[in-house]
Amino acid sequence: MKKIAVLLMFATSAPLVAAAQAQQAGSNQQFQPPGQQIAQPQGRQGFSREPGQQFSGQGQTQQLSGQGNGMQSAQGDAAIAGWLLVGNLGEVEAGKLAEQRASNDDVKKFAREMVQVHSQLINQLSPVAGPYAAAGAQQNGGNQNGGGPNQLTAMGQGNFDLVRIKQQIGQQCVASTRQELESKQGSDFDKCYIGKQIGMHQEMLDTLKVMRNYASPQLQQMIAQATATTQQHLDHAKSLMHQLESKSSKS
Repeated sequence: MKKIAVLLMFATSAPLVAAAQAQQAGSNQQFQPPGQQIAQPQGRQGFSREPGQQFSGQGQTQQLSGQGNGMQSAQGDAAIAGWLLVGNLGEVEAGKLAEQRASNDDVKKFAREMVQVHSQLINQLSPVAGPYAAAGAQQNGGNQNGGGPNQLTAMGQGNFDLVRIKQQIGQQCVASTRQELESKQGSDFDKCYIGKQIGMHQEMLDTLKVMRNYASPQLQQMIAQATATTQQHLDHAKSLMHQLESKSSKS
């Protein structure tokens, strides 16, 4: 009888012990509702921050630098050139307005230089930009109200083209800059224009430094030259702002 009692106690407690062990083993696992499965990550999701790579998702990474094959290099360079076109086109638009409305001769001269130099950069970038060059041309003297749905042809079709979006942002920035500058006159216009030039060239300088890491060797050379030119323009704009502020304080 004692043996039977012991066996009954063991048979009764064994499932409880097994359940407790299973609960302890799964205490660090995420709760999974009945009929559902928790998606497991496949590779590295989201953005890839490694140089020479674009977006990574579903365990795959698309190459964006000249380290890949020729087609990948051309596609990457086209995207970079299309992105860089945005700032240069904005510089030309702002410079044309400043040539007409600036009251300070040095500011007028600076604006004229911006139109000339950035127009040359546009001519250099456009052949590299390929399909993105046409959309960039719309920004230069085209729709200045921020664009419309037709310009984002990739949207709503399962694609997400950041270069097209950047170009539409550029169109909106051109419109906002023009509106702001046209509200100023005299020395206020001069300081507003030069102040924006400082901000735009600082942003372009930082953009060039990053984009160079993803460009092919051929495009890297163009970016290196553009970086040196942008730094000169930034220093010149800062010097002009100092002159304008000194002149205002004396008057």
